Amino acid sequence: MPDVKYTFEVQAPAEAVWTRISDMSFWCKLMPGYVSHEMIDERESLWTIKGDLGILNKSVTFRVTITEWDEPAKVGFTLKATNENVAGDGYFLAEPTGPDTTKVTGYLDLRPGGRLAPVVNVFMKQLMPKVTLVFAKALAKKIEEEYRSQG
Repeated sequence: MPDVKYTFEVQAPAEAVWTRISDMSFWCKLMPGYVSHEMIDERESLWTIKGDLGILNKSVTFRVTITEWDEPAKVGFTLKATNENVAGDGYFLAEPTGPDTTKVTGYLDLRPGGRLAPVVNVFMKQLMPKVTLVFAKALAKKIEEEYRSQG
């Protein structure tokens, strides 16, 4: 059961961060391997991500559902692959650290199933910290760029 928790600072007020982390269409595009997404409604969407786990290189479609909406601080979600045996959950938590700075904590837990789960787990445990670091940097950068362009 690979999971990863990461914390990063964003040079923008908590309200600006909330505007972006509460919008799945904003942050899903920053995921490494992003191919496409389709919004079903405000709390549910389908994402297609191209994954690369060594010898396994394929696209996976996830149904992402917002399960917690605690404005202006936390967004919780679940993920369930529609074409693979993988499920998970996660959240974003935004905490102001100053008038124009916000600490963001992200958490993601993915649980592969089926007979190949032990092998997939090994690859995912190695890959997830790298992927989440790339994602966290991209998210912080994009939020900061948008905040500066509006100010």
